[in-house]
Amino acid sequence: MYREIIIKDEKGNIKRHTYEHLLTEKQWLKKQRQLRKNATGELISWSNHYGGGQALYFEEAETKVMSKTERMRREKAKKKAKLEEEKKRQLELEYENARTSYQWLHDCHRKIINSDNGFHVEKYRYDNDNSADDPFYLAEMPYFYYLERDTKPVDEAEYERLKQLYIKKYGGWEHIDLDNTKYNGKPWY
Repeated sequence: MYREIIIKDEKGNIKRHTYEHLLTEKQWLKKQRQLRKNATGELISWSNHYGGGQALYFEEAETKVMSKTERMRREKAKKKAKLEEEKKRQLELEYENARTSYQWLHDCHRKIINSDNGFHVEKYRYDNDNSADDPFYLAEMPYFYYLERDTKPVDEAEYERLKQLYIKKYGGWEHIDLDNTKYNGKPWY
């Protein structure tokens, strides 16, 4: 951001110059400069036809060159924050793909190995969502869901055995009538 300052030349004529460069703290950090302890800055308001705001701007004299150790510390903190954000995103994606034990066996041929890690949650169906065929999104009660790390693949014989156990205990396999069953999402085996 440039601030206009009125300057007079030798003859007394008024000229307008934009020589004083004001930046926010974040902008100075990008230029490898940090604020001095006594930096006060100038609060400048701005507006356009979309809205307005204000920010604290500083002159170059209120900053100092960032030391090498400070630069390295900031880079480490930035990398750490980026890794944490990526880990959080992966975890959210993992929880988004959570399924009941029936869904893991029916859709992915995987069985639950640690049933204590299940979590109770109610999923909702939104309009224009491709989950309209999933009976668990249409159900009126919460179910127990499990993450992929709580499962392991099963062979065809084990799959058929678990499938028959489910049919014997709860009924149908291809389509579940959740309104008329006691199934709650937990493993039945």
